[in-house]
Amino acid sequence: AGWRVIVYPEMQEPLRAQILKRDVSSNLALLKIEDTGLQTAGFVGNGGVELGERVVLLAKMVKAEESTALLNLGIIKKIEEDSLVTSIVERENVDGAPLFDVEGRVVGLADADFQGNIFTIPSSVLRVFLGL
Repeated sequence: AGWRVIVYPEMQEPLRAQILKRDVSSNLALLKIEDTGLQTAGFVGNGGVELGERVVLLAKMVKAEESTALLNLGIIKKIEEDSLVTSIVERENVDGAPLFDVEGRVVGLADADFQGNIFTIPSSVLRVFLGL
């Protein structure tokens, strides 16, 4: 309650979203968007990712009703139980943006430290949160 969530699909008007579930400790929320024709992406398989695997960060920055796409490439530098550390450094706030493998599957969601080093909440954690 009290949160207003707006989703900015490419080439469309902003959409409102409803928060169905959230977990403050893991910084995750499940949103319901009332729209049709939105593209989806699958998750990396249960085997996860490997050290040195290439990843792609894709984000959309929205400032003063203008949006800019952001793309950054890197590799997985370290694999931890609840986090994947990447070689990506980003000045912009990209928390929550998806990271994909080279096949277009979601590896995880971006989070950053104060220096802009990007790590991810891995798809295995997302699967547990979603009950998959």
